[in-house]
Amino acid sequence: LLWEYVDDRVNDAQKRSVALKGLELISQLHPARRAGVIAGMARRLQLSSAKDAEMNGYVVFVLNRMQATEAGDEILDAFEQDKVDRRTMRLEDVTWL
Repeated sequence: LLWEYVDDRVNDAQKRSVALKGLELISQLHPARRAGVIAGMARRLQLSSAKDAEMNGYVVFVLNRMQATEAGDEILDAFEQDKVDRRTMRLEDVTWL
């Protein structure tokens, strides 16, 4: 259900970011789900457009907190394609890249 909420553009990005936090918590409580959560967020970055920039900023923020090095390529691509709202997250704030 959290993924459905994240994907529903009727919900504003800030509220959808709360669902991302829920997914992050699930990955902390159930480490076996971490890879799936990271892959899901990375996939959303890949499939998004510049219209999703604010939400993508939240996705990158959560991936950064998760130290999700597996999503490094997707994060870099999203910034290169100008698909991340830099008011929400800047590339230089992704400390492990």
